[in-house]
Amino acid sequence: MTINPVATVSPNEMTYALDNLIQTLNAVQNPQVAYVANATATAGGTLTSAQIATGRVINVMDMTGAGNGGSWALPTVALLLAYLQAQMGSGVNVVGHSWLLRVISETSGQTITVAQSSATDWTLSGTMTVAGTPTFRDFVCTLTSTTAATIQSVGTGTN
Repeated sequence: MTINPVATVSPNEMTYALDNLIQTLNAVQNPQVAYVANATATAGGTLTSAQIATGRVINVMDMTGAGNGGSWALPTVALLLAYLQAQMGSGVNVVGHSWLLRVISETSGQTITVAQSSATDWTLSGTMTVAGTPTFRDFVCTLTSTTAATIQSVGTGTN
C-alpha cells in the first residue's frame, strides 16, 4: 500500500507543531483554571505573575480586601516569562501563549485600575478599570515576545 501525502511539511513546521502538541499535553496535566483572592487592604501596588497567570487558560483574580482599589501595575514581562516557563517547563515555547484574566471588584465604592508595569513592556488596550460592586472585567493577556505582552479588555459584567 502506498500513502500519498496531501501536503509536504518542512522540518521547521513539524518542530513547531510538535512543540504546540507538547505544550497542550503539559497544560492538560496541569491546572488550567485558577482562582486567586487578593485580600490585601493596600490601595494599589504591583501584581505578581502568580496572581495574573496561575490559571494558564482562565485566571480569576478576586480583589476581596477592603480598600484595595487603586492602580495595580502588571508584573514585568521578564518576570511573567520566567514564571510561565517554570510552570509549563523550560523547554516549552511560551511566546504566543494567551489566557483570560477576570478581575473582580468586591468592595463597595472602589475602582481597580490595571496599569503598565514599571518596564512599560505591556500594550494596554480598552478599558482598564473595574468599578463598583460586585463587578468584573475580563481581559485577554498574550505574551507576544520574550520582551512584550498585551492585555486587551474584552468585557464586563456583574458577579
